[in-house]
Amino acid sequence: AAHGRGFHVLVGGAYNSAASIQNHLTISAALGIDFYGVGSFPRTAAAAEITHTVGAALMAASDSHGHCRMKGVVLNRLPPAADLPAIREALAKRGVQPLALMPYSPALEEVTAVEIAHALKAEVRYGHAAISRVKMKYPLVATLPLPEMLEKIQKQGPGAMVITHAGRGDMVLGLLGAIRSRGFPPIAGILLSGGGELAPVVQSILSHRDEANEVDVPVLSMDTNTFSVAQALLGAKHNVVGGGIERIEAAVAHFDASANSDALNALLSDVSHRRDLPLTPRLFQWQVMNTARR
Repeated sequence: AAHGRGFHVLVGGAYNSAASIQNHLTISAALGIDFYGVGSFPRTAAAAEITHTVGAALMAASDSHGHCRMKGVVLNRLPPAADLPAIREALAKRGVQPLALMPYSPALEEVTAVEIAHALKAEVRYGHAAISRVKMKYPLVATLPLPEMLEKIQKQGPGAMVITHAGRGDMVLGLLGAIRSRGFPPIAGILLSGGGELAPVVQSILSHRDEANEVDVPVLSMDTNTFSVAQALLGAKHNVVGGGIERIEAAVAHFDASANSDALNALLSDVSHRRDLPLTPRLFQWQVMNTARR
């Protein structure tokens, strides 16, 4: 909540919680300011599930007369299955402004193998020619035998960065062979853990293939154990996705394409002219505590 700016925003997964919505409505009422919601959905959610969740959130934000006290919403990462007209209709029935309805954009969450290698300070063992063109969608730790891992990748789809111990040369050769099959999804690379060396025969095979530019994905290496490598990879992905001027500009363009510009401009214009907000007892208490902290 921000005094002098006139609105309170609920962000994140709590948007799906009726109790959390009620709690934030209480805060907004105590501060005498408007309430807006920002919700995000898993990209696998079905259209009916999304519409139901939005309806439930609006119901939770309504008073006993059916008047919704949530002024507007921003819905992010909507899957292709989302029924946008149905969502707009549900919002309109409650008098809630759809400030932005943003579909899921894979491009904003994919990272290249070269970005990952740079962020992790990982050594590029093989596949130097491929490192800048492959994109990672998700990390996958090779905890299963090779056949089961191949099945798992086929189910989860392209873009896996497979983490495996350097002692598993069978996994490395098996993956590099599988991705040459027309029916197998491409992977983003192989990340070796443990800091050890591949078996001499595996090194020989990969070296000859690398010289001929026949290693189709990068093979990276780190010195730490598999668990630490997996943690580092997850952290690196979030850091890369959250930074970089090109990615930020792409995110801004994606928002602009999905936003209700008229509604947002009206909101910001209204806020800029609202200097004197009602001084409720809770707001007075907040002002006193905030001043004391300075």
